[in-house]
Amino acid sequence: MRDLADLPEGLIARAIGPADAEALVALSIEAGWNQTAGDWATLLELGAGIGVFDGARPAASAVALPYRPVAGTALPPIGFISMVLVTPAWQRRGLARRLTEPCVRHLEAARCLPVLDATPAGRDVYRKLGFADGIALDRWRAVRLTLGTAPAEIELHPIRGDTAQITALDAGAFGARRGPVIDALLARRPALAWAAWRGGRLVGFALGRDGQTATHVGPIVAADDAAAAALLHRALSHAGGPAIIDLAHGHERLSTWLAAAGFAPVRSFTRMHRGATAPSWPGLYAAAGPEFG
Repeated sequence: MRDLADLPEGLIARAIGPADAEALVALSIEAGWNQTAGDWATLLELGAGIGVFDGARPAASAVALPYRPVAGTALPPIGFISMVLVTPAWQRRGLARRLTEPCVRHLEAARCLPVLDATPAGRDVYRKLGFADGIALDRWRAVRLTLGTAPAEIELHPIRGDTAQITALDAGAFGARRGPVIDALLARRPALAWAAWRGGRLVGFALGRDGQTATHVGPIVAADDAAAAALLHRALSHAGGPAIIDLAHGHERLSTWLAAAGFAPVRSFTRMHRGATAPSWPGLYAAAGPEFG
């Protein structure tokens, strides 16, 4: 992505990469976000990032993740924009908009549909850039878990080795193939990686990872509420400590289950897209987070 011109005096812009992860994590920690330096490194290995620096200190950032198309469909693959962050001292200078624009151009040049998860404060910024509202997500958080009895009827197995079937199921729900993300999450917390089977057919999966403030459980893709609940119960039984889940709206049974397990909603996101094609997100119960989609 190109450097930004005409920045406020004292700021410089440049491409960012995995070597910048340890410095950039200060931005997400400052904002109270959950990303670790490992998240930053993975994002910048898989995508293209641009950063604004005040001397050696990062002042703002954005990352574009161009995912691969789904075989057999003419729809453009999802390309995700993440980590649009501005340190408080440089906010209200238009930096979020100016960093998002090259991410959009980068994804559209790769023939991807730009998508992002907007906070309530960011929605107006993205609307002005041509983004439209899609599904809503709520972040649920628990400090202590009360899981109760595991749901029955679903056969669960740990995910090991070949992830081709998992990647294919995820692609149908997400709208792009993101095998490297699936593999990275599996490597991070294998104890949270579970596949659900019914009658010899794969009907869902759950993944998760460690975070700065809590374990993030997601994505969860499932054919129905029963499979999603079983996967959620099994993943959370291995999570320990504080946990967060970004649950898509419309899954009331899962919302009730989370509340009984000690979770409460703490913030909301709107998944926005730029372009005429509105993604449908079939089977997506919980997102991988505003980092990976």
